[in-house]
Amino acid sequence: MPSPRPYYHEFAWAYDLLQPAPVASHVDFIQATLHVNGITNGAHILDAGCGTGRYAVELAKRGFRVSGVDRSPDLIAVARRREPIAADRLHFVVADLLEVLFAHPFDAILCRGVLNDFVADDSRELIFRRLGLWLRPAGILIFDVREWVRTMARYTKDSSHFKELEIPNGRLQFRSETALVRESHQLRISERFEIEQHDVRALSQNEFTMRCWTSDEIARYLAASALDQLSTSATYGESGRAWSPVRTRLKLLEALDRMESGHTVVVGPEFKWSKTTLAREAGVNINTVVRKQPSGAWAFPEINDRFEELRNKRRRVVMGSDSREEKIAELRNEVERLREQNRLLTLEINRMGQQILVERDRAERMAVYERQNTSLREEISRLQAGRGVPIFGKIG
Repeated sequence: MPSPRPYYHEFAWAYDLLQPAPVASHVDFIQATLHVNGITNGAHILDAGCGTGRYAVELAKRGFRVSGVDRSPDLIAVARRREPIAADRLHFVVADLLEVLFAHPFDAILCRGVLNDFVADDSRELIFRRLGLWLRPAGILIFDVREWVRTMARYTKDSSHFKELEIPNGRLQFRSETALVRESHQLRISERFEIEQHDVRALSQNEFTMRCWTSDEIARYLAASALDQLSTSATYGESGRAWSPVRTRLKLLEALDRMESGHTVVVGPEFKWSKTTLAREAGVNINTVVRKQPSGAWAFPEINDRFEELRNKRRRVVMGSDSREEKIAELRNEVERLREQNRLLTLEINRMGQQILVERDRAERMAVYERQNTSLREEISRLQAGRGVPIFGKIG
């Protein structure tokens, strides 16, 4: 991963100010996604790369147990200073995602704004493999990335960013310039922080690299990590319309959840969605939405089987003979997790072994030096006492 950014360290206190986000509405979307996959309050969630802990705290407030992990001590310090609501369900750890070990798997993992920092192919493959190992069977991974085509279009249009903040007794200016490296799908970013406070001016500059993703690359790493791609979304539910797409989606999912086989679900006109959007959000083919009632409501005839298939895709409900396959899947997952832990422990043992060899070599050299010093001290003592003075000459 890249070298530390001031954004994550000396200016961690300003991160939320420079990168504001509608956290509550984003978590609405995340919670709805978890709900439709059978993950509800009380579930254990890993916020991988939690930053200042905004999302971890919001999830904990809603009844989830959350472990937040980030490699930046400064960002974790900001997270720990947040309001202590639901502190009993919240735990923050300073650790590198490529090295950290967990005692138990998680029901769900949230990984926001992190994966673009993995530039090398081996680290990109490894992080997905680790994310897969940290999930329990039927667990859910929610992550976001910078998709190359959209990112290229965005920064081709405007490669500069500027923001100025009023802070106590001064101001903070932030500038960034992004250069596209088309051959490798990379972003070379130059950042500049300028702070003026109490008539004192300070400047910090840095450069770092991000690497965007393609859908084919994501699909390849997901498959290699035994993860099924359930759905994709361009945003966390943001929309320019007046109504809230997140709450609407949650209502729709709840309605579908109550549906019994063979019944028709009627979604009221308050949803204000087009036929295409409604079909997509329901997870069905557009041709399934066959009619609009006189009241303005859309009707969904007999889509329960399709919805159950989507909802249970990662649940793997254990029934009859399926219990053996479920057990095998759990054991395989546990074996892979233990293999990964064993690999990491082997690396640690090798590192400690090398350190022991270095210390042993150092001790042997010190012993030689001590023997030499002892001989020199004895020789000096003999010379001072006038005894045993060596005479050099030829006998003959």
